[in-house]
Amino acid sequence: MSLVLFLGEYMYLRQRLPLLLYVLYIHFKDRDLPLIELTVHLLQRLIGAATAYTLFGFIMGIPFTALIPFRWHYPGVIIWGIFTLLYLHQLKRKGCNSLTAFTIAIIATVAGGWIYEIPFYHPLSMFLTHSSILYINGQFLCLPILGYELSKLKIAPNRATLYITSALLIAYSLWTYYLKFHLQRYPSIWFMRIPTCLFLLSLIHGEVTP
Repeated sequence: MSLVLFLGEYMYLRQRLPLLLYVLYIHFKDRDLPLIELTVHLLQRLIGAATAYTLFGFIMGIPFTALIPFRWHYPGVIIWGIFTLLYLHQLKRKGCNSLTAFTIAIIATVAGGWIYEIPFYHPLSMFLTHSSILYINGQFLCLPILGYELSKLKIAPNRATLYITSALLIAYSLWTYYLKFHLQRYPSIWFMRIPTCLFLLSLIHGEVTP
């Protein structure tokens, strides 16, 4: 399969790959295997390189589809790439091993992609879709998975930060619900995902409780 065809299945892969990653995580999380550590390290480097590569293309003014042959845009790739790396870094600082940090960061990124779209795009396929496992939207399934995994980490979020980011996300979502046609244009498109990213980051901004 060519790269174009592979990337062209992005929506299909987004529904399944995070869940497959989570299944693999459950299977390998208690095993001390150097190969797992190496694989996660390489995947993290790959995300960093892809984000840097995309940012370079944007700065150089290269059309997105000429740089990456599938339908998306620079803001989405760059913002979510940076978010994933930040989330992974913060989880490692909380004491998570590489596999746990990587898995939760990917799950949080996919879940964030679902949350931020609600004011703009909320048909039935946000919950049910034929391209996912059991016909349940894979992004939606990442929400309870993320909640469950974060609860196991016993991180007590900073209340002030959590309240502020929650209020920002709710206010921004309500505002964009009425102005969505205007906000899906440059330069506003660069800021659409930020409230969701800040909210998700606030969930791990705190002390680990005993």
